[in-house]
Amino acid sequence: MLLKTPAFWNKKIGILAILLTPLAPIYYALTKLVKIYKGLFCKQIKLSKPVICLGNIVFGGGGKTPACIFMANLLKQNGYSPVFLTRGYGRKSRGFFEVFESSNPTICGDEPVLLVKHAPVFVYSRPQDLLKINKGDIFIMDDGLQNNAIYKSITFLVQNATYKNGNGFIFPAGPLRCFAWDVKYNATLTITNETDKNSKQSELILQAKTNAFLYKNTTAFAFCGLAICDKFYTSLKNNGINLVKTLNFPDHHIYTEKDIKTIQNAFKPQNFTKHNFMEHNFINSSSLTQSSPHHIFTTEKDFIKIKTLTNTTNITPITLTLHTTPEVENQILNILRFAIPLQSRG
Repeated sequence: MLLKTPAFWNKKIGILAILLTPLAPIYYALTKLVKIYKGLFCKQIKLSKPVICLGNIVFGGGGKTPACIFMANLLKQNGYSPVFLTRGYGRKSRGFFEVFESSNPTICGDEPVLLVKHAPVFVYSRPQDLLKINKGDIFIMDDGLQNNAIYKSITFLVQNATYKNGNGFIFPAGPLRCFAWDVKYNATLTITNETDKNSKQSELILQAKTNAFLYKNTTAFAFCGLAICDKFYTSLKNNGINLVKTLNFPDHHIYTEKDIKTIQNAFKPQNFTKHNFMEHNFINSSSLTQSSPHHIFTTEKDFIKIKTLTNTTNITPITLTLHTTPEVENQILNILRFAIPLQSRG
């Protein structure tokens, strides 16, 4: 069952984190033992093409998938044919198969359907099945930082500039899967938005941009199922959207017709008055005296899972892309060439 990310994971310190701290060493020790066992008894697979791994050390919210898309587009611009490798987290299936734009997110996972818009995607359960792939000339592994079953040519640690390691505690007291010194990586990609001040000049900065600016000064509702939903809502508000009310779902949530009914009922303006404003957790009461909300926004990742359901025509997806400077692009390419090495093309 997919759960919502606890809010206290991204606060500096809290009573729940302190209470759960005694469980953290148990989880940490178990993951260490599993890693040692697999290192001793499981043979590492080396694929026929170079493998670029992007991952993070927290449970969700680091921006791995947008970073993978950025990397694929950068490689394509330089003459390469990348292929994505992913386990398809949250999918209700097992096995190895190729994903297409028409694929059902329930079967293959939501993130593969986003990735396939940019390059071929294969989901897998057994690493040895990846030896069957005869497409592309370079692989991008989505979320493989803790996966030592596949030999990686180069690894990038992906982090969000605002949230980074959350409260800094190991699961379940915090969002950390492990500490940074527990994994081997070549460089760090830091994802920022236009208002982030937490990044350093020395970091490889990828700036997140959305199409939310197209809806500036509109009054709207929003919902999503992400590891950190507040990132999405903050982006909407930073782009001048007057956000009235939000509704959160677990990360990788598979939506049903019942969910859509819940969303539509929750976001009916006529269901709310100033009298019951606090009861329903509105964000901005002044919005009720302005135009009634006629937009319901969600993320592109959520939208691909609802677009085939009924009564969703008034729901608008907000897209997100990562951008950087030519200098940072060259830095990344030089890191790749040093580790693989890549040949200059194009």
